[in-house]
Amino acid sequence: MTMTAMIMTLLTYMLQHNEHHAQELDQMADNLAKMGMDAAAKTIKESVSDFQKGNMRLSLALTLVKEHLKEVK
Repeated sequence: MTMTAMIMTLLTYMLQHNEHHAQELDQMADNLAKMGMDAAAKTIKESVSDFQKGNMRLSLALTLVKEHLKEVK
């Protein structure tokens, strides 16, 4: 496996992994809200927003790597 392929594989994995964690945290926040822990739920929801912003940046990085590879061929 080339270094580029390893980077693309790792970026793809990390993006999917982070998206999964964001979903889990969102569910946790919903559960906390149902239990009356609104402040904790709100804080977690804010962290989910941060996760989503980071995931958007990872997605952009992955797209840029793919575009670069097209240009090099």
